[in-house]
Amino acid sequence: VDNKPVAYFGYWESMDEVDPNQELFAECERWAKEQGAARLYGPINFTTFSSYRIRLNAFEYGYFPSEPYNFPYYQKLLEAVGYSCSHKYFSHVSGMESTAKKVERKRSSLQGASLERFSFELMDGAMMARALPEIYELVESIFGDNFGYTSIPIEALAAGFVKPYARRLCPRTSVMCRSPEGEVAAVLMTFPDYGPLVEQRHPEAKSLADITFDKDFDRLEQKTLLLKSVGVSPNFRKLGLYNKLLEKSLEQATQYYTHAVAALISEGNPSARFFEDICDHIRWYGLFVKELD
Repeated sequence: VDNKPVAYFGYWESMDEVDPNQELFAECERWAKEQGAARLYGPINFTTFSSYRIRLNAFEYGYFPSEPYNFPYYQKLLEAVGYSCSHKYFSHVSGMESTAKKVERKRSSLQGASLERFSFELMDGAMMARALPEIYELVESIFGDNFGYTSIPIEALAAGFVKPYARRLCPRTSVMCRSPEGEVAAVLMTFPDYGPLVEQRHPEAKSLADITFDKDFDRLEQKTLLLKSVGVSPNFRKLGLYNKLLEKSLEQATQYYTHAVAALISEGNPSARFFEDICDHIRWYGLFVKELD
């Protein structure tokens, strides 16, 4: 990172006490320096395909699956042992009615001759699985420059992410775009917020691994749409595909959902501008770093 060798820490859980963390991180930092690291980043649980970052605010709103989960004092503990926030991320939470109105206002600007030959289809789990080789290439090209990104084999992506995602994907609002030549140009993967169904206090709580859209969508009392993963191939940037994906998705979503969450976006990402003026609240997350002497 920035031409410096770095190490990560992860799987960090703690009580609200500084002393044991000072001892723990001092040992971790000694190890990292022995390996030649000049900085220590975290929390990252080995790879950004897995859990990373901590929640910084809005703890009263609960959590959706894959959102960083921690007690409010975690930021204070990291700062007490010498870490500072190096990268920030956020989620915009909006009412579906205001989101739909924003789409309608932008509808005229979303039309363009350059998009007429592109196809936009609602995507279910089977379609996503069939397109795995193309999606894998898309993931590599879109997210390869993200901080901490580590490429994984396509077999690992299929087993660890595509297979479980396919069962939980919302087929009513997820969208795949293909170019005039037939290649996957962009995808938008959406999910219901299954968080209430996996909470221990739910009378019929289930493990997230056992959740499926077909069996569990109707069990949700409040239906919130997570706009979780979206990407446009570098070959088709600046054509308006992102906004067109949103239009296709959200015109369907108004029939089924009351809220929408643009989830886990890196600070400075221009795609976030769509939701800035309509969000009810913003949830912030941070990735922390320490320079090692």
